[in-house]
Amino acid sequence: MTLNKKIAWVDCTSGIAGNMILGALIDLGFAPATLERLVKILGLGNVRIDVHKEKRQGISGVLVRIISPHQHKERHLKEITRIIRRASLPEPVKEKSLEAFQELAKAEAKIHSVSINDVHFHELGAVDTIVDIVGAVWGFYELGISKIYFSRLNLGGGEIICEHGLLPAPAPATVELLKLAPVKGGSDEDGELTTPTGAVLAKVLADGFGALPEMKIEKTGYGLGERKLKKRANLLRVIYGYALAGAEELIQVEASIDDMNPEYYEPLMKKLLQEGALEVALIPVQFKKSRPGVILRALCLETNLWKVIQTALMHSTTTGLRFFPVQRVCLMRESVPIKTEYGEVRLKSIELPDGSIRVHPEFEDMRLISEKEQIPLTVLEQEVIKEWSKSKRRR
Repeated sequence: MTLNKKIAWVDCTSGIAGNMILGALIDLGFAPATLERLVKILGLGNVRIDVHKEKRQGISGVLVRIISPHQHKERHLKEITRIIRRASLPEPVKEKSLEAFQELAKAEAKIHSVSINDVHFHELGAVDTIVDIVGAVWGFYELGISKIYFSRLNLGGGEIICEHGLLPAPAPATVELLKLAPVKGGSDEDGELTTPTGAVLAKVLADGFGALPEMKIEKTGYGLGERKLKKRANLLRVIYGYALAGAEELIQVEASIDDMNPEYYEPLMKKLLQEGALEVALIPVQFKKSRPGVILRALCLETNLWKVIQTALMHSTTTGLRFFPVQRVCLMRESVPIKTEYGEVRLKSIELPDGSIRVHPEFEDMRLISEKEQIPLTVLEQEVIKEWSKSKRRR
């Protein structure tokens, strides 16, 4: 077996919260100073990041506290979007962070029966939520982790006290965010184990849910929760390493479609990818009575199968699907951040069977910079390749 891309598995046996993810990432090597810099970059004022080691049930880990000397005003989603968009952060970090806040606001809007633009309350605007979400996304990005998998999420049980009063655990927003994700409740510990912030990070970061994937383990990071539980260690662990190159066991999902508006295919493909499909293709074919149509084909992990099936049935005109196991072999590859005078672009570095390297800049990174800086894509691509060649010579 040969080594492939960097991957991580987030073990949520005792639940998940934003500060627990930050603690685990710091334990893996994400610099605490970067979190302090993040506060300044986001313009969040006089906020202090407290990072120190503690133990839970004899296991040492990192506890992260975001400390502010005064109450922060409630914020609308628009204001949080503006704060993140104007920040000097890598574009992929901005986009994934904004996706998380969008999902969190959608969940709250649905629960309270208001427009997403009217969501306005402490939980969404709190400084610690902003630092937790943007910091976690930036941490995985800085560590160069290309795929993130999560275990089944432990939601907890009992009751919790929040801004709206006494509510059952898990919180309504947590339940809404984790639709179709594998979860467990009725914990042996009363109280909230998975917070809305932890739930939304799992929703937007997960490439799949399930058991520890096949990998070479390099390091394990432990992030601690504030409470000291009676029967279990209140911690989250992130196991980090390299995927083992070889044939992947995947599921191929197919549907025959001959009666759908062609304008609907693009949003369908986008939605399937958002819900866990690894590849989506439309294959033109001819059906009975010479009807032109397409075969919709999607590849996914078994853990994401039902999400992909439900999405295809909900967002297309097909009345049925077929699915079956397949194997996929991929070349070894890794994502390398390249700094240019225009901004940072991820470069896909692919090792060919003969050991030579082929590189390809990530189009989405280039598109965002091209639109922002008004630079032709061809010019930007040449600049990225040039900077990569320089860095290769320096090594």
